[in-house]
Amino acid sequence: CLTPNDRGRSRPKASMGETRGEPGITPITALTDVRNGAAFRDPLGGTAAAAAREVACAAGASGVDLTGTDGAEATARVARATAANRSSMAQELAANGRTEVDLINGYVVEQIGAQPAPVNRTFAALVRARKDIRD
Repeated sequence: CLTPNDRGRSRPKASMGETRGEPGITPITALTDVRNGAAFRDPLGGTAAAAAREVACAAGASGVDLTGTDGAEATARVARATAANRSSMAQELAANGRTEVDLINGYVVEQIGAQPAPVNRTFAALVRARKDIRD
């Protein structure tokens, strides 16, 4: 992790740990129109794991200690536990509604800066672009 960006929005500390799987799962499901369980299987799993590692950096930048937890494994557990679900981001994009991408992936980018969060930055840009193109 690189030096944190201190201009980020405030997000409750507990939610960073509780939702650490979201940045790797929801944009993948929204962009590929798959259920949550597919987000952590090949060929998508490596990308979901990379997003989870960036969440750990953002958590540290926010003062949340996720030491001793494996972000990739936590994301895989969330994907397995919610395998049959269709993420809200996927549902919102399908309905051409507003997504929570800025609160999920955008938050990670704000906390650690765009350069050291390339996966979350790319997810946020792609979800925004897909929404904008459809408007």
